[in-house]
Amino acid sequence: MQYGRALDRILREILMADPKLGHVLLLKADLSDGFYRINLRLEDIPKLALLFPTVEGQPPLVALPLCLPMGWKLSPPHFCAVTETITDVANRKIKGSLQHQALHKLDDRASKVHVEAPATIKEHPPPDPNLPTMNITQAQVDVFVDDLIAVAQGDPETLRKIR
Repeated sequence: MQYGRALDRILREILMADPKLGHVLLLKADLSDGFYRINLRLEDIPKLALLFPTVEGQPPLVALPLCLPMGWKLSPPHFCAVTETITDVANRKIKGSLQHQALHKLDDRASKVHVEAPATIKEHPPPDPNLPTMNITQAQVDVFVDDLIAVAQGDPETLRKIR
């Protein structure tokens, strides 16, 4: 887990990419309403129950949240732990099993999406001698608040495995 400095890590991956190995592509996935996508444990649901005021003579109305509620002071730490765990698992999978990843049922449709590549540079600038040389394609997933951001580089098969 790496809290904070997501932009620094993403820019580092782009900077370290070898232009000879292809364009660097970025993917941003927004986990909108992220708190509401994390279910509560059954034993925790009653702890967050709300009693709504009712008109005299009416039965009480109780709300039982089934997912992480907004406004609860412990929601942000739980949400951060979940998103950081997602990035840890994704990066471990990228680094460890790119060679052996099975086809996904949507791979065929995703591969048909055309990505307009920028104009190709005919001659690459000389590498910066202050940077280490990494002749490997870049692949990294990071998180910033409720956005998962992936940096990827490589041939179509490598990009498919990262996607």
